[in-house]
Amino acid sequence: TSHEWRVTGLNNKSGYFQLQIVAQGMTTFNVTANKLLSTKLDDEADVKIDDVPVSAPGNFIFYRDKPQTVTLIPKLGSPLAGLPVKLTCVVRVGLDPANVESDPKFNEERTTYSWAVTGNTKSGTFQLSLAGKDMTTPITLPISRLLSSNLADEATVLLDGVPMPQHGANFIGGKVSTLTLKLNPDGLLIGVPLAIKLVHLIDVEEREFACVPTNFGQHTTTHIWKLTGPVTKTATFSLKLFSKNEGGVLVTPRNRLGNESFRFQLSGAYLPLPPDVFRFQVNERFDVGVELKDARGTPIVGKTVRFGAPDHEGRAVATDSQGRASTPYTFITPGLRQILANVILEGRTVELHLRVNFI
Repeated sequence: TSHEWRVTGLNNKSGYFQLQIVAQGMTTFNVTANKLLSTKLDDEADVKIDDVPVSAPGNFIFYRDKPQTVTLIPKLGSPLAGLPVKLTCVVRVGLDPANVESDPKFNEERTTYSWAVTGNTKSGTFQLSLAGKDMTTPITLPISRLLSSNLADEATVLLDGVPMPQHGANFIGGKVSTLTLKLNPDGLLIGVPLAIKLVHLIDVEEREFACVPTNFGQHTTTHIWKLTGPVTKTATFSLKLFSKNEGGVLVTPRNRLGNESFRFQLSGAYLPLPPDVFRFQVNERFDVGVELKDARGTPIVGKTVRFGAPDHEGRAVATDSQGRASTPYTFITPGLRQILANVILEGRTVELHLRVNFI
């Protein structure tokens, strides 16, 4: 005679249980270490990414070439341990399957519940899910974003609505300058908490600036910062934009702070501020100039600018109707040179330095 029993667990609890087969006059047979599991993986376990629960806001941001660890953690009392589980990935916008990798590999069932997930090459979105063997409902994580660690790949920094010049902008002391971002068409930075701070400071300190509505170092998803520098300083600084834990960073060129705008130019474009270096060819005419404007952006006309450079006599040139003055130099040997320019404004001397490596 054959005997068969169908055992069904209730649908509201998980755990271990033991079965006994008893027959009159025979030894009891114990069937031990049986597991009762939910068919839904999220009833049995929670997911963390780099030790942060997936329910935490902003957790689903990955940066290229920086692995993040996805961990499945059995809930207290769950008998999940030992059940094979696999991690899968579906790429969404902007990515190819090869742009997201896992160690151990995706789609391989494992009984150790930890995967190092790394994105590469492109920016876009993807979705991870975890599935337990013979379970009907996996854990599907919210859509993740893959960003470049260089935030300049994701957005352009705007100052008062205009892209910041290649070699930095001019900040007028006491005047509010508004920093915003022009996001790439995919909008991957929308909703990403970002903060700014001042770096590469020369002759000024961050505490001398005002930053509203969000202070320096505080993350915000609105991506608008209004900066006001001190009126008593002539200085240089860069702006650093960064995400949480500095997974993504952008550092602007050096900017000048002053009561006026006074910059070296070549062919109408600003040249870098020290200690950054501009490169130029030896034995070629270097028509270096300056542009001088007041706090309102109006050219200052008729002011004498005095230029100085190694191996050349000093020169004095008056600013024209555009507030510009220029003079040619030619260097016949390679090497680093420093060119100076100064002008007297309201009884004070304003000086400008340019470092050029002639090659």
